[in-house]
Amino acid sequence: MSNMIQFDHRLRAVSVPNLEAMCERVSGMCHRYTLDGITKTRAYVEYSNPDEWGHEAPMTAVFPVIHGLYGKDCPAVVLSIMNVQKDNQHGEGWQSFGCIVDGPELWRAPGDGVWATREEIEAQKPIFSGRTSRDSI
Repeated sequence: MSNMIQFDHRLRAVSVPNLEAMCERVSGMCHRYTLDGITKTRAYVEYSNPDEWGHEAPMTAVFPVIHGLYGKDCPAVVLSIMNVQKDNQHGEGWQSFGCIVDGPELWRAPGDGVWATREEIEAQKPIFSGRTSRDSI
């Protein structure tokens, strides 16, 4: 029993709409993240950062998908990279997806459908006289 491997690890899983919102949130003019596809068992997130001549060399992170946690029509994407396809950073391409894997939790407002972090939502909550906490700054 001495060579028994033990571990206790918490994995983060998000819905497909959450993953799409995370990709949109961290994307910018140059660094672009998109949900490239989803299969029964895998989700593919593509990262592209064109070079100074505009040539793209996208990499794709492969994430596992679990069904049945929240119903059969709501797959959960586990934010643990299984593989990076077309890695153009000499085996270090996984680091480019850190902003997805370690990104903040996002929640969608029921009224307007805008995605925000808990801190952003809290900042918009009204305080006593109908003002928001942002007004007091």
